[in-house]
Amino acid sequence: MRTPYATRIHPIFDKIEYGYGLLFKEGEQSVQIGAFGYVPGFPTANYFYPQSGINLIILENIGVNLDDFKVTFKTHMDLMDLIKSERPVE
Repeated sequence: MRTPYATRIHPIFDKIEYGYGLLFKEGEQSVQIGAFGYVPGFPTANYFYPQSGINLIILENIGVNLDDFKVTFKTHMDLMDLIKSERPVE
């Protein structure tokens, strides 16, 4: 699962590597397991960070700037960056 097997351009992360359900971004050490979800007006995220033992679940009932997913998911990304900066569980 930790071996990247495919590369694609993600609408938010840009170029990423996939391993069965795991996302890998070049230059990042932390593993993220999960996905974004989107139904018009309802952006969501569900990610687990094994290195810190943190689960992130975001359910929104309003989507802003639906023409630009990077803006729509900005809060999600800010929280994900905060979690990735946390120290690993010892």
